[in-house]
Amino acid sequence: MLKIYLGDLVYDTFNTNYVVPLNIAYIAAYVKEKYLSDIDIVRFKYPQELEKAIKFAPPDILGLSNYSWNEQLNYLLRWPNVW
Repeated sequence: MLKIYLGDLVYDTFNTNYVVPLNIAYIAAYVKEKYLSDIDIVRFKYPQELEKAIKFAPPDILGLSNYSWNEQLNYLLRWPNVW
């Protein structure tokens, strides 16, 4: 089974409305529909949760949304720093 992690990471150092973004939700829905049971997709919003998941069970594919406000978070979680 192919393991995919999708993240739209945010800084969690201040209070704001954190919602699961539509971008990775659309990707997850499309991939699940196309490949059915051969895929395991997990979505992440917080970098600490993604980092723990990567260390515990590294994914086959890691997809991160890239915006000006989360570019540095994505950079910190790239291979080989976390893996």
